[in-house]
Amino acid sequence: MEPQTFSTRRVGRAGRISAWEAHHERALVGLACVAPRSGEFDATVRSARVGPFDVAHVVATPHAVRRTRAHIVAHDAPGRAIYLTRRGDARLISDEQVLGHGPGSAVVCATDRPFSREFRGGVDEIVIAFSDADAAHLLATEAVPTGRLDVGATATMRLVAGAVHRRVMGRLASSGSSDDDLIDRIRLLLVPGLASTEAGRRSIVLDFVDAHLDDTRLNTASIAARLDLTDRTMRRLFSSAERSLAEEIRMRRLAAALHMLRGTVPIGEIAGRCGFASHPHFSRAFRMHYGCTPREVRSGHPV
Repeated sequence: MEPQTFSTRRVGRAGRISAWEAHHERALVGLACVAPRSGEFDATVRSARVGPFDVAHVVATPHAVRRTRAHIVAHDAPGRAIYLTRRGDARLISDEQVLGHGPGSAVVCATDRPFSREFRGGVDEIVIAFSDADAAHLLATEAVPTGRLDVGATATMRLVAGAVHRRVMGRLASSGSSDDDLIDRIRLLLVPGLASTEAGRRSIVLDFVDAHLDDTRLNTASIAARLDLTDRTMRRLFSSAERSLAEEIRMRRLAAALHMLRGTVPIGEIAGRCGFASHPHFSRAFRMHYGCTPREVRSGHPV
């Protein structure tokens, strides 16, 4: 499913809560929304379907939400909703616990059990919703536990949140990555210990590449320094991969450039936004790889 955006600003004030509830149930999981005493409520939900996952970026003013038994009866398949907080503090209340969580943290709610969440200062978070059956099939792991999600490092959460954010903002293709890449990033959250394996570290490195394609100095040494890895570790991570890190950077820059050429970004800006040292360098690299010039693609030449 292509990214879609819902905003309460497009709805009259009297209908904002019901409109938000209806959209949230379609895009993610059914919840009842409780506005603050002032009655003021604004929210924006950018969402997409990625494989078996419903993902979204949610920004809203202070409010609370409740997952009720009525919601559960309507959708009785066991599932999970993961909330990665970007900004703001929240409180999760369930039969098992009352848990506060803030920026850089992640919590998991079982969607076949009642729970509520409160956002007294508003919320900016990434949401990932899925069924237990899909998780067991795709992740080869038992059902994800509820409560605070321990992935070993907040850096992993930030990278996964960034990957989801790029997808729902329609920038996944422009970064050179794909839905499969995003599913691999979600696995980092859900499979214990995966983030510390070679495959997990390689995914983290490639996420960093996607987020910094415009940096002309992007190379093995600069990435290793930013991620606190040694050059030896970086070489090992990509020694058995399909492509070397340098090739990954080049391919992702070219894929991002191709995506922009099919849009409206001026050709003169694309070289800089994709990290090429100059426009001639960009044109040569593009023609060598795709067999045509950037201007020919902009004019409709098939690739």
